[in-house]
Amino acid sequence: MTLTDVHRAYRDELLQAGLLISMGVDGLYGRSGLFERVVEGINAAVGKVGDPDQPDVMRFPPGIGKWQLEQSGYLNSSPQLVGTVHSFAGNDSDHRAMLETLAQGGDWTAGQRTTQVALAPAACYGVYPAIGARGRMGPEGALVDCYTYCFRHEPSIDPARMQMFRQREHVRLGSEEQALAFREKWKERGQAIIASFGLPFEVDIANDPFFGRTGRLLAAS
Repeated sequence: MTLTDVHRAYRDELLQAGLLISMGVDGLYGRSGLFERVVEGINAAVGKVGDPDQPDVMRFPPGIGKWQLEQSGYLNSSPQLVGTVHSFAGNDSDHRAMLETLAQGGDWTAGQRTTQVALAPAACYGVYPAIGARGRMGPEGALVDCYTYCFRHEPSIDPARMQMFRQREHVRLGSEEQALAFREKWKERGQAIIASFGLPFEVDIANDPFFGRTGRLLAAS
């Protein structure tokens, strides 16, 4: 059995159990009440650990300004994952032409134009301009708890890699020492949370675009 077969079997099992609801697009699913209770239970467990730190809570819509995506450097690192919001921008004649195209089975989206809205690839993208707008940070830095739906254009039959998914992040802004201490604290916390669920896990090194050139672009913005 190939890895693709494993992913397909897992997805089909979740669909048959009613935990996921097919929407006809790989990586895009509705969720059942039971699925949502599990998600909210995990969210509550994260909050129980992180809330005592008294972070600045920010909740964003799944859309961000297109300019934020441009300034973040994400287009340099992962252009294939980007999603933007398009909308009809024509007149009555264009509308009739669009409906004709639709009736003939053609591409009715050809007349759509890019709006000023892009889809957030990560929950933290709204944090940086919000904190930046406050002016220079003090030596204490800032701590933000953010949560939103995200989008990454990577259609997959693996139900663990959805195109639209929720992400909650605790973002620490400050000195290198503050960031490293925060990372170590949450590395321990994360392991404790997963262990409390009785799930197997391992800690591995991630390739994070927030470091290197892209990290410097984010810091500058």
